Amino acid sequence: MRLATGAERFTALAMLAICIALLIAGINLVYWDGYAPASGFAPVWVAVSGIVLAVLMFFNIGAGAGLEEPSPLPTRSEFKRVLLTTAALWIFVAVVPWTGMILAALVLMTFMLIVVLERPVVVSVATAVFTTLLVYMIFIVWLRVQLPRGIFGI
Repeated sequence: MRLATGAERFTALAMLAICIALLIAGINLVYWDGYAPASGFAPVWVAVSGIVLAVLMFFNIGAGAGLEEPSPLPTRSEFKRVLLTTAALWIFVAVVPWTGMILAALVLMTFMLIVVLERPVVVSVATAVFTTLLVYMIFIVWLRVQLPRGIFGI
């Protein structure tokens, strides 16, 4: 196990400090309210996750040995993926009020998997449908979160 050096160490320590502050703030909020998470739920879990990642980063756990330094500039294909992802997310935000969150998320995931990541169509559609159903079951059915429904009512 090798300790992080330079910018990696600074980043890990800064992330650790921010996440500890977030955890302290989140603990003072209501964690659970009846049947659904309250305002303290997300800050606590984001902070805990961030603390774990900061410790892993500080001790360089999971970092490959002997990796060559990547180019600071994206290649043409990487830049294309960044542009497509950015455009897709902006379009997603714009259409959610009309189509509803569930349908928009299904289309976004399918687009990202097939077009941006160039995955096989059948597997991509199955993954997007499964993930959308999971989101629907957890957030709408179980937690009763009021996500935008759009003109289709879903």
